[in-house]
Amino acid sequence: MFDPSNLDDKDNWLGGFYELAIEVGPTHDGRLEQTLTALWRIAAIDGCFTDARGERSRPVAVPVSLSWLETAGGLSGLVTLPGNRVSVCGVLTMREDEAGVGHSDWLVLYVPLGALARIDVRIGGFPFGDEGGAASLSLRRPLDTWLAEVGTRIYSEVPFELALVGLEPLGEIHADELHAGIPKVRMYGILAPMSGKFRYYEATN
Repeated sequence: MFDPSNLDDKDNWLGGFYELAIEVGPTHDGRLEQTLTALWRIAAIDGCFTDARGERSRPVAVPVSLSWLETAGGLSGLVTLPGNRVSVCGVLTMREDEAGVGHSDWLVLYVPLGALARIDVRIGGFPFGDEGGAASLSLRRPLDTWLAEVGTRIYSEVPFELALVGLEPLGEIHADELHAGIPKVRMYGILAPMSGKFRYYEATN
């Protein structure tokens, strides 16, 4: 029987990533590590292992730390999703200043579509064809809501600039691009402090 919680099953890591992508803010090791620690605890990630994607050797148990996150290229574990189903998950970081394309640290919690498809057959060919776009909103809402709740709780402990919820939204928009307000049509959910109040804006499409 296919098991979405098997870290060693490479098929669980196939497809895209469904993410909570947090724009932590300007590069700062201490703040990024605080956010990582809060994320692991608030999302109740079980275990901490080196990156389980691709054809690498089996994941190795390591401490939750920024040094291991960067050394291993990502960390993995297990998370309990809405509906009480357990899935593999991963955490990665992107530090834009090092790539010369910006100024922000990003931290991403993701659940791979390969594992999600084993939990809910409605995932099907998402995001392509009839299973993509607005038609998928009813399927995505519980996961979106859960990821948004995780992000909101992290913000209450370690304030960040922006978070995006959805299929690989990392870097699709930055906090400094929201001066004109939140886009009315959104492929992903947005968590942001606007007019002095932190709010979650659901995906519309």
